[in-house]
Amino acid sequence: MGMRISAYPFFRSFTLKINKMNTIIRKCGVFALFFVLAACTSSPELITFSVEGGGTQYFFPMMEWKGDKDINAVVDITYRNTAGARPVCNISFIYPEKGKSGTPALPGAAYFTADGVKYPLSEIKVMLSDPAKKQTRITSIIEGSFTSFIRSEDIVLQVSIDGTEYAYVPGKDFIKYRDVFLAAGADWVLE
Repeated sequence: MGMRISAYPFFRSFTLKINKMNTIIRKCGVFALFFVLAACTSSPELITFSVEGGGTQYFFPMMEWKGDKDINAVVDITYRNTAGARPVCNISFIYPEKGKSGTPALPGAAYFTADGVKYPLSEIKVMLSDPAKKQTRITSIIEGSFTSFIRSEDIVLQVSIDGTEYAYVPGKDFIKYRDVFLAAGADWVLE
């Protein structure tokens, strides 16, 4: 008779290791789920910087604004609460893949309407015009009272490109950042 080798100790050890791993995964999984839910439900953190002269600079990061036509708009805003500072608005216009070849069109007139008040974008300058990526990025200044603008409930970005009017509304992310900004002390924001 041949010698019989039992695989039982190996499988028993292997099974115990799997059971321990399952227990750890279940415990960590509950923690990971809690962490993900907490991260999803917490308020976004507005990016702030201290600036020379005692002020604060606020940065609303790049966020897509929804439009009804084929050109997408991604907007970011920088504001300093120091006397004489004007809010800077950068906008990336991303053109459809199946569009005209060549350099993307540059926006003509651009302005925000907020609760029925017009806030023109001035000093519009092209930062990037990339035909390969079908993207144009501009920088500009938001004219008017930034406090009134940012407190508005109904904000629309209006842009004219090649004679076509485009309208964009902010997404939920912008509204969350705006609310965080206002909670941070809109009453002491200087104009």
